[in-house]
Amino acid sequence: MPDVRYDVVNVVLRAALASLTLLAANPASAAPSTHGVTGELTVETSAPRFGVGVRLQDVLQHAREHAPEMNRSLARVSLGTARIEGAKPLLPENPVLVTGLGSRWSPLGTSFEAQVQVSQAFEIAGERRLRLEAGRAAERARRADVDEVWWETEVAIRAAFAHAVVAREAAEAQASAVAFAERVMKALELEVAAGDLAPLNLRIAETDVADARQQSLQLELEYRNACVRLATLAGWPQGRLIEPLGELPRAKDVPRVDLSRLVQDHPAVVSAEADIDAAESRVDAANRDAWPHPSLGGYFARELEPGAPYPSRVGLVTLSIPIPLWRRNQEERADARADLSVSKADASALKYELAQQVQARMNAVRTAAQRVTTYSEEMLPRFSENLRMLERAFELGEVELFQVFVAQQRFLAQQRRALEIYAEYVEAVRAFELVAGRPLQ
Repeated sequence: MPDVRYDVVNVVLRAALASLTLLAANPASAAPSTHGVTGELTVETSAPRFGVGVRLQDVLQHAREHAPEMNRSLARVSLGTARIEGAKPLLPENPVLVTGLGSRWSPLGTSFEAQVQVSQAFEIAGERRLRLEAGRAAERARRADVDEVWWETEVAIRAAFAHAVVAREAAEAQASAVAFAERVMKALELEVAAGDLAPLNLRIAETDVADARQQSLQLELEYRNACVRLATLAGWPQGRLIEPLGELPRAKDVPRVDLSRLVQDHPAVVSAEADIDAAESRVDAANRDAWPHPSLGGYFARELEPGAPYPSRVGLVTLSIPIPLWRRNQEERADARADLSVSKADASALKYELAQQVQARMNAVRTAAQRVTTYSEEMLPRFSENLRMLERAFELGEVELFQVFVAQQRFLAQQRRALEIYAEYVEAVRAFELVAGRPLQ
């Protein structure tokens, strides 16, 4: 009777070889790259299984107009536009109309009196121009926020796309291993039915196949969740499932960069500088609004002294100038100065934090790229060679069963770790791009 342990290990090993060969036979497809984080992925590797296949550029193009964060940011631009609309009226206040009707009386009798006065306040120090400039600066600041939000969204989508590709590769490899194991198990069923193999071999093989199916279901769920995450970031229509098209790209090192220029050009820094400009414009407008607003008007009255045969008519041109003694726009000016102080502090802290983080993130990407390169360019070719040698030795009976089992477990662990290291590399690139403000090219 054949050895039960030998047959069980044979089933498990062949299932493992099937899944590992998918990864080892094509090192280029398993070699990660920042292409999944900084640019378009290459060729399609498999047909979509449950959704519409999309490329990275298709997702980015859709997200530009439909991503939830972009919609929120674009809506906030209206806050700056509202300030422009508020500053557009030529005059600061509406005209004032004052009328009076009454009578004048004396011992000689009473008479009818009527008065009409119209006045219009106006500005003499260019306040409207400064308010318009403050509104335009606020609108520019909100548009700079849109650029910052788009950069953060773009980085997040690139990373989510790469993670979805990793999840797809893991799910497909596991599914192939399950399919191969099932085929082997059917062959075992025939042998058991023919009486050439003990039924216990089949029972143990069925247990291993069941475990592999459970793992496959879990990896498939993780892949679907990764696709949902990608669709959510891009604002994809509800009810329409998408899947990433493309291979695992190759890893790239961080090029030399000008740190000061890198920080200065960061979308978040540009947005912070725009906030400072808007705050300065608001301070100028608030200071100028402290100037008095004179009022120019006209006065007309009908007067009739009791006993006089004819009424008198009075016409005057009036000019009133408020004395800015107590109220000099103190609240608005203080609020504008505080806003400017906060904006400058935020920008200074942001520049410092980015400068401090860039180097650390850069080192993390370089280390992650080296680890990916080690697995993709050194370990994966050895996977293929070692598996062929192990399979040949196993067929010839040159390897002990325990050695075969240990080698199989080690190769499976190396496969999982290779994908985990690639996922860690994607996260390192995402973190670097967020603080660098530029794609890793």
